[in-house]
Amino acid sequence: MTKVSIIVPVYNVVDYLSDCLESLVKQTLDDIEIICVNDGSTDSSLIVLEKYEKQYDFIKIINQRNKGLASARNAGIAAAKGEYLGFIDSDDWIDTEFYEKLYEAARRHNTDIAAASIIRKREHSQKFRINYFDEEIFFDIQDKISACNVPEMCYVWNKIYKKSFLDNNSLIFADGKNFEDIRFTIRALYYSKSLVTVPDIYYYYRVRKNSIVKTLSNEMISARAESLNDMFEFADLKGIMFDNKFRCFTVKIVYLAKITMLKIKQYRKEYRYYLFGFIPIFKKPI
Repeated sequence: MTKVSIIVPVYNVVDYLSDCLESLVKQTLDDIEIICVNDGSTDSSLIVLEKYEKQYDFIKIINQRNKGLASARNAGIAAAKGEYLGFIDSDDWIDTEFYEKLYEAARRHNTDIAAASIIRKREHSQKFRINYFDEEIFFDIQDKISACNVPEMCYVWNKIYKKSFLDNNSLIFADGKNFEDIRFTIRALYYSKSLVTVPDIYYYYRVRKNSIVKTLSNEMISARAESLNDMFEFADLKGIMFDNKFRCFTVKIVYLAKITMLKIKQYRKEYRYYLFGFIPIFKKPI
């Protein structure tokens, strides 16, 4: 059996795609497969993919019409043959020993999930988002949430997941939804029997001005709020505890000439209104 299947959703990232693929083909772990899901790219991304597919027999391309990130990941999951699955966004990259160390730790401790550190890369700076110093195993859901810094960092791509565990719990991404990592992560952590953190390897998360998570349109804000509501509903159903500070999140922003005039936040079953984004003015039930 293939050790790790690496799923790479691709949509109009020709400027960054080679960096991502180079970091994957140089992985020290043997017996991997790289599944690139071309999600209807209209730039030259497919040409780059086909170049790598011809050069490396462990790269596979799946072409589909544009359906979004969740659908692309699900297509990769359906095609994967690996014992474990990993996800990487096509504008990011990883250390050369990334999957070897994650796989070895997961196998050594027989965990469903193994997690690595994250470095956020901007054009002229970088910052740790998560930094693990020790190889630790977590069994309790609250400990797993704390170790992964959820809900602030509901990232799927700094981890590998045992495929049988995902299959047995029917864990896939919510088709047609943005911020689908939020829904997926809480369920993966809850249903996994254990998680191991792995030090000294890094996922490099590239911040781009036009990425989905950096686009502060009300459509994106609303999509994030929808996923957070889903996560908290699941948490309440399963008895998972979160600090109340995480339950207050933005659902809409009203601008005037690019100035924030009003910010609306949700806290449990009420909306809170803030003038200029920070002066509380009133509340109303949802």
